[in-house]
Order: sequence, then structure tokens, then C-alpha cells
Amino acid sequence: MNLVLEQDLKVGAVTVAKSGSVAVGTITDADQAGIAGRPGDLGLKLAYLKTGDSTVRLRGAQGKKGKGQRLRSLCFSAPSG
Repeated sequence: MNLVLEQDLKVGAVTVAKSGSVAVGTITDADQAGIAGRPGDLGLKLAYLKTGDSTVRLRGAQGKKGKGQRLRSLCFSAPSG
């Protein structure tokens, strides 16, 4: 699955990925909404982010519950050095 950054990703004042960069991952869990308004579940595992000519490995996961929710946060760490 591909996710596209809606806005620039910054660390302090430095832009590390421009809007439009693509993050690639997989859906790890998906359960539909239940009866009586019980929200559904969606689990994601992110693999890497393509930004410019670079590919940055990502580590982290994010899940959301509820109908119509949008993924708003992305937790990642990149190897240093």
C-alpha cells in the first residue's frame, strides 16, 4: 500500500521529505465496523519512504479505529551514520 505525504515533513526547521513523497507499507489488520456503531480497526506497518532520489527505511506502526478516520501521524526512525 502507498501513502502520500500531505505536507512537508520537518525536523526542527529542516525539511526532510517534501509533500508528495511516498511511504510504502502493508495493511496488517483490517476489521469492518460492527453492530451498534462499533468502529472498525485498521493496522499498518510502514517499510520505507521514497523522497527525491533517496529511500529511507521506516520503523513503526499506526492503527486507527472508527469509520471515516484518516491517518494523521507517522512514527519513523531512520538509521544514522
